[in-house]
Amino acid sequence: MIQTDTKDTVNVMQKGQQKATEGKEAAYQADQAFSSIMVAINKITSQIQEVSAATEEMSAGTEEVNASISSVSETATQIAKETTQTVQSIQSQAASIEEVSNQSNNIKEKVEALSELVSKFIIETQKNGK
Repeated sequence: MIQTDTKDTVNVMQKGQQKATEGKEAAYQADQAFSSIMVAINKITSQIQEVSAATEEMSAGTEEVNASISSVSETATQIAKETTQTVQSIQSQAASIEEVSNQSNNIKEKVEALSELVSKFIIETQKNGK
């Protein structure tokens, strides 16, 4: 009986030692898995930071583009206003030129009529002997 108990005890101890060895191996594998997970997490974190930095750069670039577009739009609006003013000025000048032309034609007609009257007066005066 003592011998049987001793064998049983030795068997239990061997099984305990085997379980301890298996537990140690499982703990080592878990440690390796956690280390791999930490490496992956650090890599993902780095990639997220890179994406975030790139997004910020794109945002800044977009703001610059928007500012440039706004500036071009303001310039185009100013050019359109100035073009409208120039067209109005040209139209006004054309109307003034037309008015001057009409007045010149009126003066020409009056000068021709006056010249005709003066010619008649001269002819009448010459006929009358003066």
